[in-house]
Amino acid sequence: MSGKSSKLFFVGWSIVLIVWLVTSSSGQQSFLIYWIEAAAGNVKAERELGLLYYRGQEVTQNYLRALKWLRKAADNGDATSQFYVGLMYQDGKGVARDYSQALDWYYRAAEQGHGGAQDNIGWMYLNGQGVTRDYGQAMDWFKKAADNGHAEGKENIGFMYLNGLGVPQDYGQALNFFHQAADVGNADAQNNIGSMYLDGLGVAQDYGQAMTWFQKAAAQNLPNAQNYIGHMYQKGYGVSQDYGQALSWFHKAADQGYAVAQLNVGWMYDNGDGVVQDYRQALTWYQKAANQGNAEAQNDIGWMYLNGHGVVMDYGQALSWFNKAADQGYPEAENNIGFMYRNGHGVVQDYGQALNWYQKAADQGLAAAQYDIGLLYESGFGVQRDVATATNWYKKAAAQGDPEAEDRLKQLGHSTAP
Repeated sequence: MSGKSSKLFFVGWSIVLIVWLVTSSSGQQSFLIYWIEAAAGNVKAERELGLLYYRGQEVTQNYLRALKWLRKAADNGDATSQFYVGLMYQDGKGVARDYSQALDWYYRAAEQGHGGAQDNIGWMYLNGQGVTRDYGQAMDWFKKAADNGHAEGKENIGFMYLNGLGVPQDYGQALNFFHQAADVGNADAQNNIGSMYLDGLGVAQDYGQAMTWFQKAAAQNLPNAQNYIGHMYQKGYGVSQDYGQALSWFHKAADQGYAVAQLNVGWMYDNGDGVVQDYRQALTWYQKAANQGNAEAQNDIGWMYLNGHGVVMDYGQALSWFNKAADQGYPEAENNIGFMYRNGHGVVQDYGQALNWYQKAADQGLAAAQYDIGLLYESGFGVQRDVATATNWYKKAAAQGDPEAEDRLKQLGHSTAP
């Protein structure tokens, strides 16, 4: 291209850019400015352009392009970009999930005092992601983040005290750190304070206070808090019982993909609470939760196949879903598998296997399983008949209020006392 042609080309594109800047929105203008400056090697512009692609702001969300620009800024020492590159490796966005790479980038940002990176390193130690699970290390990193004023670090310290992870369980300390985070608007901390008031942990049980804190978190669209509000309306805790309100709040959380809320929406359709009973709708919502690994939803799908609710009765499908939940240690599913072996539903009748599965559930304190073991011993099915042993199992179940166990004890001439 001749010198004259080059000048004309440059002038032509300059005119196009000027016209575009004048006629485009402010968001589009900022995107173009960042792009021009990033192409010239401006680190801040590289970071901001990467974040626009990461968040899908002013441009179609594109994790590959986000990673490209964030990596450029991260290589130039920008702590925020290093944090986001770590986050993309941790979440597998725009790149294959790689916890080691995530930690490497978090460490780079953390060395520059980035509170989010310090908090995420703590989270990875808490969950054993890319490192051996170490509650002490987790707490140390959460404290670093908190010392830098990072609200999530304070919330996570509260979580450690709430659950006694690496520290003695201390509800007072948990509440203290949750309040520190909640006071600067941390939704998870607000939700946790609500749950402590709901359950009376470290404070007098107070449904009004619980609702107040849940509403603060729900106003920030936190699905866990929305689900809690639905739960309070469903049960009438501190409010008049209102299935319509319950379903509305469950839907808010479920529509964000929150598995527990999806389960609750399914439950309401399954039981006709606030809606016309609709097994197919129930199954749809149970499936959404089950696909995320929710054991209770998996068990409920099994129950629907076992009883032909909204589907053709199918013992094979029932057993398959019960097994998915039982693999996670869900006691109701273990008990249901025992029921199928006891009755020969989809399997060869096997009292020994029934007892084995009932025992798994009973060891977790499930009253129904304790009652079922009592029945096996009283009847002598798969075991030597032993009324004394049966009675002991009935008493365990009756102590939890199981009405069938209480009735059997009366029939056998025993009190319900354990």
